[in-house]
Amino acid sequence: MASTDLEMCNMALSHVGQDEISALSSTGSKSQRACHELFEQAVRYVLTQKKWRCSTSRDSLSTKDGTPEYGYSAFYTISTLEGTPLKVWDVRASSLKDRDQNDLFWEVEEGNIICDADDGIKVQYTKRVDDANIDDHVVEVIVWRLAMLLAMPLTQNRALKRECQDTYMRVLADTAAMDQQGRNKPLRVNRVLNARMSGGNSRIGPYV
Repeated sequence: MASTDLEMCNMALSHVGQDEISALSSTGSKSQRACHELFEQAVRYVLTQKKWRCSTSRDSLSTKDGTPEYGYSAFYTISTLEGTPLKVWDVRASSLKDRDQNDLFWEVEEGNIICDADDGIKVQYTKRVDDANIDDHVVEVIVWRLAMLLAMPLTQNRALKRECQDTYMRVLADTAAMDQQGRNKPLRVNRVLNARMSGGNSRIGPYV
């Protein structure tokens, strides 16, 4: 089931013991402002950490954008892809065997892919997909990353931040392995958050 930015923010807020919000806003409550500032950061960070099936795409860049000062014969502008390069092949690669033979040595500098392919390249890359197209199991990773980012601004509780960070790292590893196996099931975190909130209240984060 696809999740909206608001739903993901409210799940993250629940993990740090905060009330739900009705909207993300740069001028609203403290929680609204924090979610408005940190949500996109959390999404983009998570999508670039692993090769997720839901955000991996391919494209061809047929015309080079220039020639580097030295070392390589061509550069291609990454902004054309609207994403982060993962793999680059010579444009002549048309099959798995060709891709193995034409796998290029390439680098990223100043927003450009630089390599020795003058006639074009094929690129596999991570893109920022719409929230509705993010797989549910990846949503869980984003939620825990966002919870980690929200913990200090909203609670000033370092122990809670560490709990969220530890859970995020575990969920990231487990979910990445599951994603690569082609499975698409919601992940349950077996550990329950039980961190003491500021003000003397104790909250237990929900299972996910």
